[in-house]
Amino acid sequence: MTDDFVADTTQVGIVKSIWAGLAKMPMPPPMNDAQILAFLQDIRKSTDKIKARGGQVIFVRTPSSGAFRQMELGGFARSRYWDKLLEVTGCPGIHFEDDAATKNLVCPEFSHLNRSDAKIYTAAFIKNLSQHEGWNVRSEKLITKL
Repeated sequence: MTDDFVADTTQVGIVKSIWAGLAKMPMPPPMNDAQILAFLQDIRKSTDKIKARGGQVIFVRTPSSGAFRQMELGGFARSRYWDKLLEVTGCPGIHFEDDAATKNLVCPEFSHLNRSDAKIYTAAFIKNLSQHEGWNVRSEKLITKL
């Protein structure tokens, strides 16, 4: 997200209104626990295939804020989706709310970070990624390039 976009309150307002419009659209009823589990089992099949070929899988939850985040919290409670995703797949995850450096970042139009916060997020992400066993990330070299 460019600094020019962030400074243009009209453009930011347009994007916010798009998100607000989407939030007002009729939605199907939320999945019940059995449907969620079936969905997550399908994801597990895919992650198991990746792992069987020697790949690694890590799930990432990037920042959102404002009305968009409130909508997400209402429709996709972390305990029912994110936590279960990691549990069912056996894959690690990095969630922006779990890091003091990223949990309070504000997305100007609810879903993307401004340039300076993106640098904070990226540095924290690299640091977190480097702490997961088996992930060969040389964070000190990557962070200094930000």
